[in-house]
Amino acid sequence: IRFASGSTLEYQKNTQLLNQTADRLGLNLQATQEGFKTLAGSTRGTALEGQQTRDIFEGLAMASSAMSLSSEESKGAFLALGQIAGKGKVSMEELRG
Repeated sequence: IRFASGSTLEYQKNTQLLNQTADRLGLNLQATQEGFKTLAGSTRGTALEGQQTRDIFEGLAMASSAMSLSSEESKGAFLALGQIAGKGKVSMEELRG
C-alpha cells in the first residue's frame, strides 16, 4: 500500500480510509487492505490515481458489505476491478469473476 500510494501523505490518507471503512462496514481489515492494494497498484500513474481510487474503493467496499460478500468474494471483486483498471478495458474474464 505504501508503494502504490506514491507519497507519505497519500499513504496516510489511504490507511486512514482503510481503517475507517473496515470499521464502519464491519469488513475484515486484512482483506480490505489486500483489495485496496490491488486496486491502487493498478491505478497508479493513471487518471484514477489518488482520491478517485479511494472513491472507487469505498463504493465497492460498501457494495460488498451490502451484498454480504465473504472476504474471498470481496477480494475477487477488487481483483477484477484492478485488472480492468490495469488493462484499460473490460473483458469477459473480469465479468465472469
